[in-house]
Amino acid sequence: MGIQIYSATGKISSLKYERTNSYSRLFFVLNITEHVKDKSGKNIVTSVPCVMWDNTADNFNKFLTNGDDVDIVGKIRTLFDKNTNAAKWHVEVAEFNVHDTLGERLLKNLDYKDIGNWRSVWNMYFKDTPLSDEQLETMTPYLNNPQLDQEDIQAIMAEMLHLNKNTPTDFVEIAQSFTEKSIG
Repeated sequence: MGIQIYSATGKISSLKYERTNSYSRLFFVLNITEHVKDKSGKNIVTSVPCVMWDNTADNFNKFLTNGDDVDIVGKIRTLFDKNTNAAKWHVEVAEFNVHDTLGERLLKNLDYKDIGNWRSVWNMYFKDTPLSDEQLETMTPYLNNPQLDQEDIQAIMAEMLHLNKNTPTDFVEIAQSFTEKSIG
């Protein structure tokens, strides 16, 4: 029996992230709009269950949202469900390409220097690490710093993602290093 490869483009729905001590898993449904219409004249939509594992799941969970357009390539896995006595299948995603995520679209349009927007910006990057009012206060001097422009703030956030850091303290440390670079 060979491996069945599956490739498709569609919109994500039903995102569900799960993390334990031994693994991370990101479930989602890929909704593929077919170029065939049903009797009522609406395009037929095929829903494909998908899963990502471990580091891939951790990374994509940070910025994927329902409604994002994606391309996937993966292998079809069939499992037998003892409870329902039926075979179930899903695509185990191996390659993934995101087309301008909803999060990216929102972030492009937000003013990173506007304190009123900052909680939204933070939540788009680090939705699993909520920002308290006290934490926001520690970050405000850097957001108000004229030496740091919007691109600098975006670069700080990108650096945090790259280093797998996600706390306001991490933000302050990296912002300090950016400020020191611009002075020196």
